Amino acid sequence: MTFANGIQPVTASFLTSIGKAAKSLFISLTRQILFLLPLILLFPIWLGIDGVMYAGPVADLAATLVSAALIVSEMRGIRKLELRGIEGTRP
Repeated sequence: MTFANGIQPVTASFLTSIGKAAKSLFISLTRQILFLLPLILLFPIWLGIDGVMYAGPVADLAATLVSAALIVSEMRGIRKLELRGIEGTRP
């Protein structure tokens, strides 16, 4: 999950650069606050001490999935804006 861990900061930077600061902040907090802390508390209940070890990669995967969903959503929005701009220039 080390590779997937690099997608989150790139997504946060992209969202900041297009003026979506709130979404960027959300993405920045997803791994550490939203996913990792609850998983560190819950996984040991089910998996014992190994649960602490598995919490990091699972949090990375979840943060990557959220990042990918936001990127796809934003790219679709950008594409729609491009199409509206092209259609608006037709005679």
